[in-house]
Amino acid sequence: MSRNCALEPFHSIVDELIIRGQTFKKVEEHIRSKGYSGSASAIRMYATKKRRLIQQLIESDMDKYDLVDRRYLIKLLYKPIYKIKDLSVELLNRIISEYPILSDIYDKLFLEL
Repeated sequence: MSRNCALEPFHSIVDELIIRGQTFKKVEEHIRSKGYSGSASAIRMYATKKRRLIQQLIESDMDKYDLVDRRYLIKLLYKPIYKIKDLSVELLNRIISEYPILSDIYDKLFLEL
């Protein structure tokens, strides 16, 4: 099994911790507590690549991107959009045009209420 395969189930956790600015050591401690048994170097290599990508995005023309924290989309499962700070109807419509499955999910939720 390659190093990347052992780390793959933990990519989203590592990504989130990197975005929060956690150190390699903290990232490693956290995912090991979740069951990761691979090497520390695999974490370091993955995190370094991810940090470079994030830096490239920051340095590029950020006006081209609307970064939406997924917690806002998750909040839509429990609250109407007008109660969610930092999420507008226009932005939600652009997100849904990119990810149409979200429209199906939200439609089903509100039809069942």
